[in-house]
Amino acid sequence: MSTRSAVLAAITQVLTDKGLPAELDDDGVELGEEGLGMDSLDIATVVALLDEDLEIDPFADGEVEIGSLGQFVALYERAAAA
Repeated sequence: MSTRSAVLAAITQVLTDKGLPAELDDDGVELGEEGLGMDSLDIATVVALLDEDLEIDPFADGEVEIGSLGQFVALYERAAAA
């Protein structure tokens, strides 16, 4: 499974568990309330799921701003390539 697929699967799982639509076809959509409707706990859950699945920590170098779906995926893709 590619890094992108793993990230999208984790986000889909969290959104589905929360009863939100998992429409992940636009990399420009925001993860937050104005976009996909995720809050900080949802994002933390996605990070925990990905930590188990991918065994990488893209946040190890410090604070990272997470905005759009594409930025979040790219964050994990860069960490996987390092």
